[in-house]
Amino acid sequence: MLSLSNDQVRFLRLHAQRLIPQPAETMTSVVPFVKDRCGIQALDANAAMLALRVRSVGLMAGEHARIHERSVVRT
Repeated sequence: MLSLSNDQVRFLRLHAQRLIPQPAETMTSVVPFVKDRCGIQALDANAAMLALRVRSVGLMAGEHARIHERSVVRT
């Protein structure tokens, strides 16, 4: 059985949620970012944008992908 300290569990959770600074990605589109994470959970569009911003570096706004391209949907 694997035993982890509270700090190790906390680190793993933060890392999984991409809330720990990571190297900058070259990704500039929201689509592969959201797809890679199996979606973003948020109650409204503004909260979704905040969820993306805090977990990424250099992503352009997802409004274009959601409204014009329809490559990201809100359900």
